[in-house]
Amino acid sequence: MNKCEKVKTVLRKIPKAVWILACILIVGIFLRAYNFHDWLDFKGDQARDAALVSDVIDAKSPWPLLGATMNGSASTTDGQFRIGPMYYYFQIISAKLFGNYPDKLAYPDLIFSILSIPLCFIFLKKYFNRNLSLLLTGLYAISFFSVRFAHFAWNSNSIPFFTLLFLLALHEFRIKKEQVSWVWVVMLGTALGVGFQLHAISMILFSAVCFYFLMLSIFEKTIVWKKWLVVLVVFVALNSGQIINEFENNFSNTKVFLRYFSGSNSANDQQVSLLSAIGRDFDCHIEANFYIASSLGKDSCSLYAQEIFAKDKSRDFIKNSKDYFFGFSLMIGALFSLFGYGLLFYEYRKEKKFKNDGSIFISTIVIYIAASFFVMVPVVKGDVEFRYFNIVFFVPLIFLGLFINYLDKYNSKLKIVLISLIIGSIIASNAFKFFSLSNDYHGKNGINSHQVVLGEIEPIAKYMLDNSLGSAGIYIGGDYDISAFVYTPLEYLIKRNGVSTTRFYGKITDSPHDTEKPVFYLSHKPSKIDNVDYEKIGQVYVYYLNR
Repeated sequence: MNKCEKVKTVLRKIPKAVWILACILIVGIFLRAYNFHDWLDFKGDQARDAALVSDVIDAKSPWPLLGATMNGSASTTDGQFRIGPMYYYFQIISAKLFGNYPDKLAYPDLIFSILSIPLCFIFLKKYFNRNLSLLLTGLYAISFFSVRFAHFAWNSNSIPFFTLLFLLALHEFRIKKEQVSWVWVVMLGTALGVGFQLHAISMILFSAVCFYFLMLSIFEKTIVWKKWLVVLVVFVALNSGQIINEFENNFSNTKVFLRYFSGSNSANDQQVSLLSAIGRDFDCHIEANFYIASSLGKDSCSLYAQEIFAKDKSRDFIKNSKDYFFGFSLMIGALFSLFGYGLLFYEYRKEKKFKNDGSIFISTIVIYIAASFFVMVPVVKGDVEFRYFNIVFFVPLIFLGLFINYLDKYNSKLKIVLISLIIGSIIASNAFKFFSLSNDYHGKNGINSHQVVLGEIEPIAKYMLDNSLGSAGIYIGGDYDISAFVYTPLEYLIKRNGVSTTRFYGKITDSPHDTEKPVFYLSHKPSKIDNVDYEKIGQVYVYYLNR
């Protein structure tokens, strides 16, 4: 047998499921990596983090002991709570390996998003059959929600990967008990230790769920202390930066955190009663489930259920809802979640009588989802974007799987039509969102849509640098709806080349005149002022005011 025949023999032995999963992975990688540099979101938060990482790489600063601040956690005079530094460590390592540039700093998010695809299949396979798990994994791979958050650097973008790792490790602990392998012991410690530092929400949620199952294992007398001790050791090792900082600073960060969740020092929260917050919580979870699955509607919670049922607001809501398609999608989304939660509860009650892998999987998921509702109660007091719900990104997949399993009991053509319609609608809605966004980016219209992408901001920075005339500094102004979110990324890119920037406010006529430094102004439209040089870069007019 020659080498070619041997290869064919090996390939024939590979199961079809592996080939299908490989194809799903290739599609997922393509969607996440396509035009990664040019379409990379690079806003103020990303520029701030990139500047910090650059200082570490250039040996101007030590590795940080704390990470990003939690917005709204306190007033500026009292300081804000800061999560752990692990995300900065990911970026620093990536910069050292691949280069110190914004797209390289986002590689960890890209890599973890790609790795979450096969991990999602392993996770779903714990309860659903192979074919259904492949179908659901395929929907996750093409999810606009998941792909979008793989396309820029942000501390919570890697939460889906570590959520799956955390739940799988907990599942192994519950299934294997004292026989759980050391690999999963380390994985649980790693998922807990990293998830604790990615966002305040995952910090509380992972800790609460892990503590619950620790207490449950003690109650059931199935605990293996030495393995839980290793979990603790891994967790402490990964969080050593925070621990050192707390001892050095009299636990100041912990005090800010406790003040925030006690409700005594929150800067941006609206005044919302506990009952109203619980209502908002359910409302936002329902909306988030549908948005994550379909990408239809707004990317933040509209609180539509409360608007409809509030006596003093319902008429205004109906009168102002001109977009009937949006209203229809909200109704479908509500039915999707309510039916999904009903099926999940039904499966949980049914599985309770069994002590098998399926019952343990469902109970783990139910506890985790229930905990997520409690954790989100204080969060929904303010404006809530659906990105905060990436802690439960897998819930719509579970709902779809349960729904398909439910329909599969009936032998009818209607079943096939209904399942095909649901899957086709999800694929079509996500494809439409991809098409719409790619049109903006191909047309260089991202900034006009309040999206700052590297491929649009780099030429603007280059134009300013090329026309800085050797000056050590330049002035930058612009229409407020551009300069408010473009200035910080521009400042970072220009400063990398040794040129400082100063922002000025007001109209183009308010620009500095008595200066030798170049003065630039950004606008959506051409100026009516005569004899002013400008360059149209993408869809943005860049004026050079004192040439």
